[in-house]
This record gives sequence, C-alpha cells and structure tokens, in this order.
Amino acid sequence: MFVYITLFILVMIFSFLVENQEYVQVNTAPQQRSAAGRTMGVRTRQQVCNIWAAAAIFLLLTAVSACRIAVGNDYWVYRNNFEL
Repeated sequence: MFVYITLFILVMIFSFLVENQEYVQVNTAPQQRSAAGRTMGVRTRQQVCNIWAAAAIFLLLTAVSACRIAVGNDYWVYRNNFEL
C-alpha cells in the first residue's frame, strides 16, 4: 500500500508541473495562442518541463507495473491455466 500511495503523490507532483493551458480550452474567454518558441525547432522552458514531467510520470507508472510479477492470489492459477 505504501508503494501506491507514494506513487500517487509523485505522479500528482509531476502532473502539477505540466502546464497545458495552451491545449485546454478555457470557458471564460478564448485565449490567443502565442507562437513564441515554435519557430525553427526552439522549445520554451515550459515545454521542456512538460516533456520531462510527462516522461517521469510514464516511467514511474511503468516501473511499478513492471514490478507486479507474481502478485495476487490468482497469479499462479492463471499462469498454470495459460500454460495448459
């Protein structure tokens, strides 16, 4: 249980680092998209932060999922059934 609570906290911290106002439509007033940092492959600092945060979230969730081998009450029963 400690692993999942820690994972939840880490994922939430990284998700708050991602700023996606550019992609999410705001209901109050339409916002103008700025072209800053989009010319000639130049990325802004926030875009790089978004990429790193998303990659960290993906890696955390993948690592925990990969460690779930032979976990659960039914694992060996299902494994034996698949081998048959």
